[in-house]
Amino acid sequence: MGLIFTMAMNLTDPLAAETAFYAAFEQRDVRAMMAVWDVADDNIVCVHPMGPTLKGVAAITKSWRLVFANDEAMRFTPHIIHRYEHDGLSVHHLYEQIRFGKGFARASLVIATNTYRKTAAGWRMVMHHGSPGRRPVAPTRPPPPQAVH
Repeated sequence: MGLIFTMAMNLTDPLAAETAFYAAFEQRDVRAMMAVWDVADDNIVCVHPMGPTLKGVAAITKSWRLVFANDEAMRFTPHIIHRYEHDGLSVHHLYEQIRFGKGFARASLVIATNTYRKTAAGWRMVMHHGSPGRRPVAPTRPPPPQAVH
């Protein structure tokens, strides 16, 4: 049974908002997704991987409808890399490990930045930016010096 979110929900902290964002994504539920966003502010911004910058409630709502029209279910495992929180603003930089396909056997990685603002209704998303990504590769050691002769 999936979680159900409404516009009236009070997301009490940024991590609750982030959990609601990924739950709405997995459920492919536009209403639940937009309940996470600060729809009272038309200055919200969303950039889907390889997509244009979308500004405002109408453009972002339309984009999620298109994303969720895809028949393929997805499962997300977000891994926060860095989190910054100050004065009612919380910025999360993370990897989104996405599983999809038959048996969720295929995988993709997105590097995302999610920004949440504390509002009278609780924490709400004001910006999401996703880019295709890959995990950083551990640096390799240079080969040992070799004799020139």
